[in-house]
Amino acid sequence: MPEFTLEEILTATGGRLLYTQEEGVKISGVSTDSRNVSPHEVFIALRGEKFDGHDYLTQAVAKGAAALVVEREIPLEALRNVAVIIVPDTIKALGLLARYHRLRFKIPVIGVTGSNGKTTTKELISTILAEKMKVVKTEKNFNNEIGLPMTLLKIDPSTEAVVLEMGMRGRGQIAYLSSLAQPTIGVIT
Repeated sequence: MPEFTLEEILTATGGRLLYTQEEGVKISGVSTDSRNVSPHEVFIALRGEKFDGHDYLTQAVAKGAAALVVEREIPLEALRNVAVIIVPDTIKALGLLARYHRLRFKIPVIGVTGSNGKTTTKELISTILAEKMKVVKTEKNFNNEIGLPMTLLKIDPSTEAVVLEMGMRGRGQIAYLSSLAQPTIGVIT
């Protein structure tokens, strides 16, 4: 699980610190699901079509979140024991934090994209590499602006290669995902 200081999260995301109770807070891990927050993680409140992570901030804190990344001002009474960082867009902040983490490592990153066969190709490459290396790979087909950053955040000092699937849902999507992943090798199916 990646470790960050508040200063690193602020630098990576371009966020603004709204509140913190103590200086030098250490963050161990990133979560976007309030049901699965572990102690000392940063909870990034993602907003989607059917959910809004901002509705679950108190649950994340109750589970032990040490920091919150939010898109809007929030009442601080219930959240006094955590650092609160505000950003314009939490999905982009997740991506920027993942890119910051990925750039800590000088390892091969293979990006797989194309119209058909991405998942099969990603699985084939990662299976072959895993014979000789510790590999982090995209799980299932979590290949979008949330899944790819979550995969990048799984990189640790023992990781020797990363194999990422990159899906396109619209114009500019692959360019955006590539800007986060910074692949050293590209594969188009």
